[in-house]
Amino acid sequence: MSKITQKQNLNQKLSPQQILQAKLFQLNSFALEQRLYKEMEKNPLLELSDNNDVVNDEQEPETQQDVDDFEIEELYSNTDDFELGNHSKGIGDFVDNIKSEKNDVVDNIKDQLKDLNLKTLDFKIAMEIIDNLDSKGYLSIEPILIADRFSVDEKYVNEIKGKINLLSPPGVASSNIKECLASQLISHNYQDSNAFLIINNYFDDFSSANYDHIANELNITKQDIKDALDIISNLYLYPGDGSFDLSKSAIIPDLIMDKRNDQWVISVNDGTVPELILNSKYSDLLKDKKIVSETQSFIKKNYNNAVIFLDAIKQRKKTMIAVMHQIVLSQNAFFNSDKKILNPMILKDVAKSLSIDISTVSRICNGKYVQLPWGIFEMRSFFSEGVKMKNGEVISNTVLKEDILKIINNESYKKPLRDQDIVKLLDARGYQIARRTVSKYREKLNIPNSTIRKRIKALQN
Repeated sequence: MSKITQKQNLNQKLSPQQILQAKLFQLNSFALEQRLYKEMEKNPLLELSDNNDVVNDEQEPETQQDVDDFEIEELYSNTDDFELGNHSKGIGDFVDNIKSEKNDVVDNIKDQLKDLNLKTLDFKIAMEIIDNLDSKGYLSIEPILIADRFSVDEKYVNEIKGKINLLSPPGVASSNIKECLASQLISHNYQDSNAFLIINNYFDDFSSANYDHIANELNITKQDIKDALDIISNLYLYPGDGSFDLSKSAIIPDLIMDKRNDQWVISVNDGTVPELILNSKYSDLLKDKKIVSETQSFIKKNYNNAVIFLDAIKQRKKTMIAVMHQIVLSQNAFFNSDKKILNPMILKDVAKSLSIDISTVSRICNGKYVQLPWGIFEMRSFFSEGVKMKNGEVISNTVLKEDILKIINNESYKKPLRDQDIVKLLDARGYQIARRTVSKYREKLNIPNSTIRKRIKALQN
């Protein structure tokens, strides 16, 4: 006899509105523009706003005959026949101008994507990866963030990233130096060599110059090790050997800030983003009792979707401004002084101040830029962890990163500084940090250890 049991579970589910907001929050201006046009083609109750069509005293009002000429069949017409009018032309010209200013290296990588014959989704993910390269050609964000944006597994994104790693220059979009070196070896047909095995399987031993252990593990001679190191010495630390200069790329800021009467004014840069409104003709049909139920249901469904979509756009704009306003309040030393020094601040701090979820702050800041009077900055660049100094002061780790970078840039290539040497120099500057902390931030800057720097810099000089 079967036993009947009762079980109580508590599940939390996002509403359709929350899901839509989450997706729109993570879009930058370019991606939002494409999303708006896509939604407009799908939903006939959305249309472009045209201020020139507003009726004024000098214009004749719309007659009843004009309304009667409207046909219900238009609702079911092929969306491929829709025309967006002259609005798309102006925006298209603007985008063409931006493209002409794009960095040649990045454009070349995007052109190579066409030869990969990627599916539509894969192509979009690949473009997202390329659009998030840093000035050295490395991927500047975690693949999990891209996976979250496209609702796929991180493994799926990494597979696409692996294909991009083998484009020219090889190693582009790598997450770390190990990936960069391994990708270069594969690209130059060294995937079956000892050099590849050393980088791919024994990178930690290679970094610490533990060559005897590598020789024993691979059962190869010291001469084999030397030959492998000669191959590795011909590789670049950065994709394209510094041919990237993304600082020259055209970046369209999502927010613009101006200081007026000693107060910061934050505005959303939506000049290229089309403004959508509800189609009044279709909306009025909801009140028409003569419309058949099937048509009325179709209109009502699309009307509700349109209202939710427009509300999500407004919420995105409101949240972006709120987050940026809180950043300004928390980073007073950067925005209101000549020092331009950041204070320690993490996503959780802003989320707590605004009483919103951390994931919302992350989506709002990821891949978005703000234009200030002295330059354009990524919103995420205002966030950093704290580092404690000897005098008890806590400063942003961005200051520490800058100091580590300056020290390494000024070192002798014949005798690169070890992490412990860097600790001593930082100690003289008032820092109270351990060697492993220096190693952590050095790796975040995609700077190899002293052994690798010495071998590769010696060859390049």
